[in-house]
Amino acid sequence: MMATPVEVRVGDDGRVRVVVDCAFGALRGVWRAAAVPVVGHLYHVELTIPGTLAHLRVRHAEPEYQVLAGVVDGVDEDGMIYLRLATDCLTMVEALPGEAVVGQELSIHVPDSVLEIWPFGV
Repeated sequence: MMATPVEVRVGDDGRVRVVVDCAFGALRGVWRAAAVPVVGHLYHVELTIPGTLAHLRVRHAEPEYQVLAGVVDGVDEDGMIYLRLATDCLTMVEALPGEAVVGQELSIHVPDSVLEIWPFGV
């Protein structure tokens, strides 16, 4: 998907935390590239959402999390689901077989500290 960083900060742990503007609004996560992103620059990015669907459907105690809503676009035999968050954003979420079906609307709760934003083609 296409995303534009609107806020960038490097934490004491060296992790680069960003807020990006994308097709479905503001998204907060950890930037996973060697170079710090440039605010206002347009990037092609992919998302990695660690955790299982069962875990991501539960509200987290962590104070900084976001709710991502989408539609199940596909399901593998092993249960891996392909969640469409926007027309240009498809991401995978681990699930058990039968836990989700194509066309199902899903909302998942993702802590900002674990959502990974991977730029490519940079």
